[in-house]
Amino acid sequence: MEKQGEKMEKFFQSNNNTSLPVLTKQEQGLNAGFVRTQSSELENNFPVLPNPVLNMFVYPHLTKFGNPIPGYTTNFKLYELDRYALPNEAL
Repeated sequence: MEKQGEKMEKFFQSNNNTSLPVLTKQEQGLNAGFVRTQSSELENNFPVLPNPVLNMFVYPHLTKFGNPIPGYTTNFKLYELDRYALPNEAL
């Protein structure tokens, strides 16, 4: 019994009328770093501007009812939203 991915690959190969070479799985793995994807293009064109993460230590304290709360560390970003640079904008 064939897997769903194998069926789709056979369907694509039988209906593919392009003259592009068909790459084996090993060749696809070798070229993986050189392939342009939507996510890599967005990351390259619109980099995230720096948004430092602040670490805050909350000291041990008591609630208004006298229950003890142990000390703990929490993290939060300096700005609420992440901002993105425009294409070719200097960081």
